[in-house]
Amino acid sequence: MLHVNRVTLVGNAGKDAELSKTSQGDDMARFSLATTERWTDGEGRQQERTQWHNVVAFRHHAVAAGRFVRKGSRVLVEGKIEQREWTDGEGKQQRIVEIRVAGGHGMVNVLDRGAADAQESAAAEVAAADAGGGEVAAAGT
Repeated sequence: MLHVNRVTLVGNAGKDAELSKTSQGDDMARFSLATTERWTDGEGRQQERTQWHNVVAFRHHAVAAGRFVRKGSRVLVEGKIEQREWTDGEGKQQRIVEIRVAGGHGMVNVLDRGAADAQESAAAEVAAADAGGGEVAAAGT
């Protein structure tokens, strides 16, 4: 039986990507991404619903996100859905659902035209650093 955990989102960054390091020393970036669905209801009225997604990128994807993802940027993200649980400082169970971008099957791509030129040279730089695969911040159209 085939199992697939893969998600593709296109939306707007809710904040600049925040770079940090994992406990193992790998690059990590976090940012929020808003996706908005629009439709006309049965009575002809326009409706809209925005959902917020937590994105966590690792290694070369984190480097790309840190360089290019800014609040309001139009971003395409490919990764997998992951749920984390932990106990906070007050002893309460916490849970978060995140889009995890890592490895050769992930991608962070800023689609804004203004970032396209800078991304072309940076994508080549970052891809060369991780020849293992996956697209990295390819230039938008």
